[in-house]
Amino acid sequence: MRRLSASIEPMLQGLPLPDGIAFRGLARADLPAILAALTDWHPDIAIGEERRLVTAAFYEEHASFVGEDDDLEARPVRVALLRQGEELVGILVLEYDAAEHALIGLLSAVSPRKRGCGLGRALIRADEILARAAGAHVVYGFAELDNLPQGASLEREGRHLYAIIPDCEVRRFAGGVTKYVPEGVFLKVLLPPEELLWPDPADLLPRTAALFGMVESLEAAASVQFGACPPAALPPIGPSVAALVAARPVDTWPDVAVLAREIDLPPGCSVRQLRREDIPRVISMFRSSCCDVAAELTSASFYEEVALAGEDQRIAGRPWHVFTVERDGELVGVPYSFYDSQAHTLRIGPGDIDPQDRHQRCSAQIIRLSVLLARAIGAEAVVTRATLSHRRAQIAAERAGLCLWGLIPASERVIVGPGVIKRGFKAFYGVSLVPPEQSRWPTLVSLPPHRAAWARFVRGEASELTS
Repeated sequence: MRRLSASIEPMLQGLPLPDGIAFRGLARADLPAILAALTDWHPDIAIGEERRLVTAAFYEEHASFVGEDDDLEARPVRVALLRQGEELVGILVLEYDAAEHALIGLLSAVSPRKRGCGLGRALIRADEILARAAGAHVVYGFAELDNLPQGASLEREGRHLYAIIPDCEVRRFAGGVTKYVPEGVFLKVLLPPEELLWPDPADLLPRTAALFGMVESLEAAASVQFGACPPAALPPIGPSVAALVAARPVDTWPDVAVLAREIDLPPGCSVRQLRREDIPRVISMFRSSCCDVAAELTSASFYEEVALAGEDQRIAGRPWHVFTVERDGELVGVPYSFYDSQAHTLRIGPGDIDPQDRHQRCSAQIIRLSVLLARAIGAEAVVTRATLSHRRAQIAAERAGLCLWGLIPASERVIVGPGVIKRGFKAFYGVSLVPPEQSRWPTLVSLPPHRAAWARFVRGEASELTS
């Protein structure tokens, strides 16, 4: 069990701050001031991905308060406040991801009256100190791609751009028009270098290899050469299947077997939604698997949040969806996904595929089926991760029509010897389902050269050096 006290003052007392300003932990009495400040400082937060941060219920359910439960798994959110006397001048909201051993910066905000005083830098440094205190392997920060000051501040503190997520945030523009905009993922690995396992170059596809060159330095990112990538060819939902999907109750999972009519499964293969009677053999399959993420599917309690065939199909109450892949009546795969209603994103897990069926055609079709599932429920994005231990996972993601958005370091446990475990990398793939007319990217000339190169890469354009 990992703990991190909400009384953060002793951990942050060494950070330099302007006179009269100090860090404080979160008390329940602070909630009205926090909600008012965020609404005042960042009005667009109410329409963005993190709109939950302006609701008291979010903190009451997930945050640790001073003098209360400090278990990071039970209460994963930590809040650091900057106060000048009784005035709130800065807010840092963090969330611990136990599965990834990561501390994620959900929000970093400074009062408009105090910008330019170094408080933003103090919040970034506090983020890292608290991440190390939590035993995190990585610390994440996010910034809209055209927020040049925030991106530069993160980079000055040792963060590197590892991914760009298109259509990740919502922002108002002139005339009150709202558009989806991309965000950069800036992170820092906190593990010693010897605990990281770098992939074998022979296991990387060309575009994946190019990304490793881009994260080394700003200069490297601006000079790495890469070719154009064709637009994603996403599977459509035909009229007959669309009619069946539309006939289901609102906000429920569709029948995955019906959606599977739109993909080309290998001969003898079929899919169906997980049934309650399947759970024991699915748990057994994952317990015997070497799949790095199998642990979360080996607990019977996990399936209380899974939509099971013939039972509750409401997405709000059952956000996990699991289906089985069978070949001639034998279970050969258990793909699963989670619908993040806050981000309107379907997150696809790798599941497990029997070694005899781990060829790209089957894996790619299963990913395509998950994209259809996302479309059917109105998701705005689909994301997944691919191990870099072999090429087939990368090939499957690309053949399914997903785009390579970045890398995730220290995200895979790899046994390299008796009792020796290192942390490897995964590729981060995704596809936006937001209509192009609702999306807005900054112009490339408005971005620093390294960020412009990243934007070209994620958008599928060739680097300037090769175009």
